[in-house]
Amino acid sequence: MKLLRPIIWFALCLNCSVAVSASRTERTPARPKVPELAVPDQPFSTFRSIDQILTILDQNAQVVRSRADSAVGVRSRATRARVLRQLKQSHELRDITQSVRKLNAISRRAESVYRNRHQRYGALLFRNLHAKAIAMQKTVDQQRRETNLTAFLREQHRLSNNLLGFVLQFQAVSGGYGALACEPGGWACCQPRVVRQDERTVLRGCSWQCASKIRACKDGCLGPRTPNTAAAIRPKKPAISRAPTHENRNLPGISDK
Repeated sequence: MKLLRPIIWFALCLNCSVAVSASRTERTPARPKVPELAVPDQPFSTFRSIDQILTILDQNAQVVRSRADSAVGVRSRATRARVLRQLKQSHELRDITQSVRKLNAISRRAESVYRNRHQRYGALLFRNLHAKAIAMQKTVDQQRRETNLTAFLREQHRLSNNLLGFVLQFQAVSGGYGALACEPGGWACCQPRVVRQDERTVLRGCSWQCASKIRACKDGCLGPRTPNTAAAIRPKKPAISRAPTHENRNLPGISDK
């Protein structure tokens, strides 16, 4: 009997604790999640993030390509194998992998934002960017699996072409946004624009303009709105992404389906 009293007392205390916790939960309403559509300064903040990643990615890709090129003429298999091992373990290749994954995630998230906003043209723009980011990631993943230097270098050149395609698509979408200075209360608006790189390469793009009302941008997609309290000050023009150098700039035709 003496042994049962502590057990019963413990059970009663436990029930009281659960009841108090439940009542507190009922009295304290859960904080609503901030919807993804409420992200400020979109897609301009996305453009700035992509631009920074592209700069780092291009620099690392040039370093890896240069090191691989310098070892191609080496006859010693042991030396070539050592160079390949060093390249696959290098922090440059690791940074390339991380950068490509970031571009994949950012473009996928931006596509989702515009799909949820029911702005078809914005979703199409970032879907195209996302597709090119996926192509880069597949190339990098394949490159890390290669077991000889020649195949590794072949994938590196393929990555350069894929990167160039991504940069051209990104420039078609973001070109000119930095010079936009809308009046307080006005909206940044991406009006559809076709960018023709050559006879075979046609890209969807943006002509960034100011719209006083949302319905004036119904054929394109909306950017951020200038706060009513903001002064109409012309922003500084951001640095333009430099397309990676490559001897073959002709890209295959791009489907916009």
